[in-house]
Amino acid sequence: MSFGTDMEQYVAQSLRGRGAECNVNTRHQGAADVIATWPTGRSWRIR
Repeated sequence: MSFGTDMEQYVAQSLRGRGAECNVNTRHQGAADVIATWPTGRSWRIR
C-alpha cells in the first residue's frame, strides 16, 4: 500500500466512526476515491 491509499483508508474509517457509510475505490472515474454517504442522504466525494 502506498501512503495515499493508507490515508484514504484512515479518512474512511474516521468517517465510518461518525456514522457515514464509506466506499473506498482508487479506480473510480473522476477525482473521488472515497465516497461517504450520511444517514441524511447527503454524500461527500473525497479525493
